[in-house]
Amino acid sequence: MDVFTLHPYFVSMAPAEEHAEWLGRILETAEALGKPAIVTECCWGADTDEERGALVDLELRHYAEQGVGFLAHALYPSPVADLHPADGVNPGMYMPFLLKDGSIRPYHEVFNRY
Repeated sequence: MDVFTLHPYFVSMAPAEEHAEWLGRILETAEALGKPAIVTECCWGADTDEERGALVDLELRHYAEQGVGFLAHALYPSPVADLHPADGVNPGMYMPFLLKDGSIRPYHEVFNRY
C-alpha cells in the first residue's frame, strides 16, 4: 500500500474526543510507516439537516486539526442506500450535501470552511 486511504466516520453515538484520538492513532501509524494518508470517505449521515451539518463540521474540523486531506462521501442524492431520505430501511443515514434541485442542503455550507 502506497497511501493509507481512510473511512474514519464519526458516529454520533461515540464521544467526539474518541474520534479525534482514534484518528490521531491511525495517522501516527501511517507516519511511522512512512506513508501519506487521506480520508477518502467521511461525514456520517443524519435525517435532519441540522444534525448532519453538525456532524460534518465535527469530522472536518478533526481532519483539519490533524492535517489530513479528505474527500466527502455523497455529494448528490440518488437511489443508492444512504443517498436518499429515510425510507424505513436506513433511517438516520441521509448523506448528500446537495438537494435534488442542486442547492446546498441546509447547514451544509460548513463544508466550505474546510
